[in-house]
Amino acid sequence: MVYKPKGRKFYLVEFRCRGKRILKRTKVTHIDDARAIESAIRTELERGNYGILRPKPLPSLAEFLKNEFLPFSEARFREVKPNTAIYYQRGAKMLLSSPLASMKLDAITDREAGQFIAAHLPFPLPQAAPPAPPPSRLTSAAPPLFDPGVDSSR
Repeated sequence: MVYKPKGRKFYLVEFRCRGKRILKRTKVTHIDDARAIESAIRTELERGNYGILRPKPLPSLAEFLKNEFLPFSEARFREVKPNTAIYYQRGAKMLLSSPLASMKLDAITDREAGQFIAAHLPFPLPQAAPPAPPPSRLTSAAPPLFDPGVDSSR
């Protein structure tokens, strides 16, 4: 089945092959081209070429920063927002010098990210405050603001 989701530019191809749902973006904007792509995908799967379904291996953080992120941020921000480009370069430099740089992107969890943040903060993180004691049932020792037995007109 070829369809274009509402508000999207490109067509999607969706079908079942050997009990598995296949959903691929076609990256084309014309329905006939999308149908041709669907036919090509089905033909490749019938031939046994399942390599078209394998996802690309994820890079390490260092590879991603060097090959994707830094070139993008340089091209995007160097002219219009030079301070932003410098900020991103400094952050990438910190990440590249950390143990996270050698890890694959899908292996980095919030635990590793939290350890990196804690190690690079210029100040210690505040400790959690102890819970407040429960309110006392005793009345306040302060005098009342208005005492009906005292004449305040004098």
